[in-house]
Amino acid sequence: MAIEEVTFVTCPQCQNQFQASITSIINVSENPAHKIAFLNGQLNQGQCPHCGFSGELEAPVLYHDQEKELAYVFSPGGFQMTQAESERIIGGLTNRLMNSLPPELRKAYLLSPKSFLTLENLKKALLEADGITEEVLQAQQDKIELLQKMLRIRDQAELQKTVKDHDAELDHQFFEILSHTAFNALSQGDEAQAQGLLSFRQLVAEWSSHGKDIIAEIDERAGFQAMTPELLLENLKNAASNEEFVNLIQAGKPLIDYAFFQNLTAQIEALTKSGNTTEAEQLKALRSRILDVSAQVEEANRQAINQALQLLQEVMQADDLNTFVSNNIARFDQTFFSILAANIQEAAGQGQEKAAQQLGDLQSKLLAIIEERVPPEFKLLNILLLADSTEQMKSMLAQNQTLLTPQFIELLDRATADFESQGQTEIVKRLRSIKTEANSLKASGSILMP
Repeated sequence: MAIEEVTFVTCPQCQNQFQASITSIINVSENPAHKIAFLNGQLNQGQCPHCGFSGELEAPVLYHDQEKELAYVFSPGGFQMTQAESERIIGGLTNRLMNSLPPELRKAYLLSPKSFLTLENLKKALLEADGITEEVLQAQQDKIELLQKMLRIRDQAELQKTVKDHDAELDHQFFEILSHTAFNALSQGDEAQAQGLLSFRQLVAEWSSHGKDIIAEIDERAGFQAMTPELLLENLKNAASNEEFVNLIQAGKPLIDYAFFQNLTAQIEALTKSGNTTEAEQLKALRSRILDVSAQVEEANRQAINQALQLLQEVMQADDLNTFVSNNIARFDQTFFSILAANIQEAAGQGQEKAAQQLGDLQSKLLAIIEERVPPEFKLLNILLLADSTEQMKSMLAQNQTLLTPQFIELLDRATADFESQGQTEIVKRLRSIKTEANSLKASGSILMP
């Protein structure tokens, strides 16, 4: 199992502390996928609300591999800690792991885990235990850099050319890295990012020589069914509601291309030729509906991007940033910060270091200003929505009892209505689960509701 908790961490960039969801005990014998996520720096990620740093966070971690009888522990700040402080952290993690295991698995090697002062050295030790050399590590790093380069490409024709140019490098390891990145986003509840990565993976696989066979093998081993153009079409045919239909179009937009409509038209022609005019007309109506909804989605995305670009221009021209943010705080959504991050990345990629630094500073200032203005109930709701499990969500509610007021329940209701109107069904489910648990705590008398 992986034991998760919300704890205070220190930002590696600005050294301020903030709360984050951390997987503190990793038992890869029960969840092998966590090993890849941990080695790739994807397991304990977070964003600092003070400076905007986003990436892997340094927090105490106990890594356990039962098969190899490995128990490795990392405790940040090891150089500055007293021996007593270090032993307290390591002992606490060890006891929690031992208590989570059945008696027959509580072996002596768990009582003295090997301690590491840096995450990098711990990860190197894990790789050495697997017999992975520096050459293998460099090859993996090359694949990661190629993947990052391809993900930055926005033009489909340019992406297809890049796939062809690097076809020999798009091997099993490349698609393993890409797949695990997508699967990790799914496990973290970030369905938008996961679907985007899976759609990207499908395109690259279609254009490469062996990609389709590789991802089929990866998905079969993982027990995962990836979205394909054929599966998307079948799902659209069987959509139970307009909300589900729109969600499918949004998630599968990269797959709805010329080839997709060629396949649909071929089905219509085959049905017409066989005399099945009823089904042929149904598919024609479906094709028209897909075109209409796709156009609506594209227009909504275009408007959101234009509004974000307009807001970015206004921000950069603002005389008083604090006042401007206060007067326009509702406009600072995820699309805006995605556009800002893309501009930072583009400036850095073009060697415009000064521009990248200025935009990065702006991002940090905006996040800090917005963080100051966010009520504690909103902060709690954001943390709850990022919870990796129902158990973690319940634990967070229990740790923040003073915030579970009627105002918080009202906030839940408003958020549920907003996301429901946007067709965000998964978020709506989480919000309802949060409300159910909060009301359960109220009914049991665990908290006092004024």
